[in-house]
Amino acid sequence: MCGLLTWSLDKFAWQVYSLNWNMTHRNLFLSGSWDDTIKVWDVHRPESAATFAEHTYCVYAANW
Repeated sequence: MCGLLTWSLDKFAWQVYSLNWNMTHRNLFLSGSWDDTIKVWDVHRPESAATFAEHTYCVYAANW
């Protein structure tokens, strides 16, 4: 069912500034946000797989 929205990534307190796909595991990507977090996402799950909240300022870029 290509093109249908099944869930959205609305688990952020602030804007998301970075998305980066994993080139080895293509179902995973990272997000970096103004809420000072990096999240690991799996496209098959509506919740983040992991959250890294050790940053003290907004995350402008997240890379594997």
